[in-house]
Amino acid sequence: MTIRLARPDELETLQDIEDDAGLRFEAAGMPGDLEGLGLDVLAAGVRDGLLFVLDLDGPQGFALCQAFDDTLHLRELDVVRALQGRGHGRALLDHVRSVARDRGLAGVSLTTFRDVPFNAPFYARYGFREVLPADQPVWLAEIRRHEREAGLDRWPRLAMRIPAS
Repeated sequence: MTIRLARPDELETLQDIEDDAGLRFEAAGMPGDLEGLGLDVLAAGVRDGLLFVLDLDGPQGFALCQAFDDTLHLRELDVVRALQGRGHGRALLDHVRSVARDRGLAGVSLTTFRDVPFNAPFYARYGFREVLPADQPVWLAEIRRHEREAGLDRWPRLAMRIPAS
């Protein structure tokens, strides 16, 4: 298993991975086709050096990050359903924390669904803790506002953070 930077020629494959992983939401009573990442968003991740691919004889998962202030924000983490539950998501999280440490950042943040077992509970087991709205920096509050406007709050969501080290 290798985790490496994504290449521009892999963006459509990464969209397919996101679509496949998203089908798991149907088991949680949600639509399996929530709006996905656009090619422009993935291309920005490549450009910024913040799109990491889980490579097992080709892309099988990815983590897309954005840098804000002293934090690396994990915008999306996906692993193909056939390989979920085997530690690949944890390996991607370990890599993202390592990148945050290497960049001298204080932590890693994300937003996720509170009650979906493979979302907030997964991240909590890893060590992420909730960031209450009153404690969210402006950029994180803005991400949450955008999620509400996009209708994602039909299912409870929250912001979480973990120290980089």
